[in-house]
Amino acid sequence: MGDSEAIISNKTHLRETAREMIRRGVYPPDGGWNGWLGRYQKALVDAAFALEQEKAKERERRRSLLQLGGIRVGSPMLAELCRRYSFKELSDSSIAAEFD
Repeated sequence: MGDSEAIISNKTHLRETAREMIRRGVYPPDGGWNGWLGRYQKALVDAAFALEQEKAKERERRRSLLQLGGIRVGSPMLAELCRRYSFKELSDSSIAAEFD
């Protein structure tokens, strides 16, 4: 088994568990338990919330890229940008400077 408190502090475990729950369409419930189970539940909810925030930021980053200079989905310029950069490393200013 192992140390139950270590599970709560294991960010990788919590993120993967939350990711799998979200993938299955089950969002971790908030509240309802006390003690260790309540702390685990809160840590799982926090991990799921962080994942959702990251997804929202990534969607916004992609949306701003598509709006930058009127780039359209399927355009050669967008294909080139996707080939050159990973979306996580992109910033609007670095792309704008390259294509100004």
